[in-house]
Amino acid sequence: MVDVGAWRVDDQFDPYPEGSRDKSAVACPDPASFPFLIPGHRYLFKHSNKNYPAQFWAEIVAYKVGCQMGVEVPPAFAAFNSNDEDRPAALIEWFYEWETEGVRYVPGSNFMNRMILNFDTRRGTQHNVGTILKLLRLFEARGLIEEGLNHWGKVFVFDAVIGNTDRHQDNWGVLWLGRGTEIADMRANFSPAFDNGTSLGHEILERNLLSLQDSARLEKYILRGRHHAKWSIKDEQRMQHAALVQLYADELPEVRDNIVRCLEVDMGQLEAQLRELCDFDGGIPFTEARCDMVISLLNARIAALSAALGI
Repeated sequence: MVDVGAWRVDDQFDPYPEGSRDKSAVACPDPASFPFLIPGHRYLFKHSNKNYPAQFWAEIVAYKVGCQMGVEVPPAFAAFNSNDEDRPAALIEWFYEWETEGVRYVPGSNFMNRMILNFDTRRGTQHNVGTILKLLRLFEARGLIEEGLNHWGKVFVFDAVIGNTDRHQDNWGVLWLGRGTEIADMRANFSPAFDNGTSLGHEILERNLLSLQDSARLEKYILRGRHHAKWSIKDEQRMQHAALVQLYADELPEVRDNIVRCLEVDMGQLEAQLRELCDFDGGIPFTEARCDMVISLLNARIAALSAALGI
């Protein structure tokens, strides 16, 4: 585990203003203590919700799942601060850096506010796929339609596999690259799939993990999961994960092959990587029982998605 006790706290983001969980921005020292860290780079040090002590592991597992699926997810590692409680947290690599790369990040809520009258910025009740697709059409002149459609197809199937219910309007955005002042002089791209802690059974406490060994309960649990975004602004309910992926693939057949490729996960290799997390020596371990539960969820969700897509 990475000890950030000697890392410099980034005053620009202290305390970090977004989200409900305790977090701060820290800068990796040079030289870095591990080869997977970037010297001088900014990281987010993110604790669990106090009601769900093991939640930080979901960020780390989600990163490993994203790597297997070919979905861009910010690298996340297990960490603690030896100067402050030793409470473990996820250490998440910042996915943009204005100072060195000239990148400006614009959250999805900015676009939703401009495109939807009286948009509910607190709860995102009008957050919907249709408006996201309209946003992609605005980027047509930049040649981003195909790239954007494939990006969102991969994000939706990733969220379905990990059971993410919190891909709200501030958990995605657009990266503008360039140091000019005119939008026409900049390149645009969508952010990686960040903030993945509300997933992977994070809310299931250790004493209740065995309840999902029952296949009927497991299926019921998965069916309850819904994406934050509705399909249309007119819809009353958010969509069940597999149903959203199926509809997206049906409505946009050109992205179907990319979605299917995301499901070609080497579960043997992924399981081996997750079992390694059980050996980490920290105050809140990733237990064998939690690992078993996560693997069961992943297998069941991939099977449900494959059935929905007819593969």
